[in-house]
Amino acid sequence: MAIMFAVVLGLRAWTSASAAPAAPAGESTIGDFVWRDQNANGVQDVGEVGINGVRVELWQDDGDGVFEPAQDTFIEFLLTGDDASTPGIEAGWYQFDVTFGGEQLYWVTIPDSQFAPGAPLANHVFTSGNTIEPNPALVFSPNIIDNIDTIDFGYAPISMTVGKTVYAGHNNGASCPGGELVTGGAGTNVTYCFVVTHTGTAGSITNVQLSDATLGNIDQ
Repeated sequence: MAIMFAVVLGLRAWTSASAAPAAPAGESTIGDFVWRDQNANGVQDVGEVGINGVRVELWQDDGDGVFEPAQDTFIEFLLTGDDASTPGIEAGWYQFDVTFGGEQLYWVTIPDSQFAPGAPLANHVFTSGNTIEPNPALVFSPNIIDNIDTIDFGYAPISMTVGKTVYAGHNNGASCPGGELVTGGAGTNVTYCFVVTHTGTAGSITNVQLSDATLGNIDQ
């Protein structure tokens, strides 16, 4: 699931781009951190580290207030890492150089690819940020120069265990368990019962998809 948001920095001070003062190109910034929210409280606590290598994308809205990759303009992407401008070593930092003022509207998004198996955010769920889903708030900054360092993405690791038990007979969709445990007998009708246990730190997990190497996708 791609995460998208923008930030309100003030009320509109003019009604057209032509009435706005000239904004220095590329002298404003949007950014900050993508971090691992170990306790899933939505706050970057002491000791919680950033996540490196996450692709963060910057888009410019076409003026209709709706995030539409086919119509909006992709500007660039960054991979999170260390902030070279500070003496310490951080993880999970990113910062875009942008132009504010007038009618410039931006979107910051982490694409779905970052949650795929093997990607930096695999097995993580979103816990915080300036996000209103499923319709992100489209906002802007009327200021000529702004440095926004509050666009943080917190993600909590999830962990699950899956248990599978095989019972004799077919219970026609009745709730598990059912019948006797299978102890043998090729060709016997059986019922599979699956128990998914959430052992991570995040809150409730929904829309869990189960797949078995032999059975394929499993209806819930």
